[in-house]
Amino acid sequence: MSVIQTLNLLSGSKQAFKCSKTLVSADKRLRLKGLRRVSCALEQSQISLKENLIDEFKNFSLGTEEVWHRDYGEIDSGNDIDDRGYISVFLDQIRDSLQWDKEGVTFDKVMLRREDNHDLDQFHADHFVSNPPKIRSKGVMERAIFNLNNIVRYFAVLNIAPEKVNTAIKDPYCLVDYENLLEEVQPIEIEILEIPPMRSPQMIHGICFDAFSTVHAGFGREGDLAAIVSNWSKISARQVL
Repeated sequence: MSVIQTLNLLSGSKQAFKCSKTLVSADKRLRLKGLRRVSCALEQSQISLKENLIDEFKNFSLGTEEVWHRDYGEIDSGNDIDDRGYISVFLDQIRDSLQWDKEGVTFDKVMLRREDNHDLDQFHADHFVSNPPKIRSKGVMERAIFNLNNIVRYFAVLNIAPEKVNTAIKDPYCLVDYENLLEEVQPIEIEILEIPPMRSPQMIHGICFDAFSTVHAGFGREGDLAAIVSNWSKISARQVL
């Protein structure tokens, strides 16, 4: 049985919450509603792909951990955008493999971890600032995170029913919303999900999740390389009624 600990799970919060940790190996079913395992075929070997992607990071400032698709939609973000195109083309290939339509405004990116992060203190659901708006009242955002390494990668989530998250968390981001949610549902189970490494020369594996109702956090080793792609579904007026 998992040991109950008291941890600060939220960046900027002074509150600590009762929680336990469970490791979910790559061959195990994902229990939390809205999560599923996915795999995508690549057009080139993973070894050369990883080398090329890391080379692209050298075109940005030292310490850059995220490079966003050239059609990135965040307003006045100051984030690093792929203006050379290599990363964007790669992200579009993943979208094609998932049969997700290309979007005019995207929140896709490649991430390179610069240092170990095992603190589990930055849990959040996703919030987006864009034009047109991609917020909870307007639609659903599905995202997929892919492991681009030859070793296991980890993805940490809080085992909280999506219905509770959707009721408590609104846009824009508000720390108090999260504090109230976690206070209500503790003790909380932290699930550390394994994402398997590439098992063939041209196949990557990942986890799909509901970006609005999955409370998640970065977790892993220095040098971890990953890709995230996003799929927006707008709520129609009929669905609202």
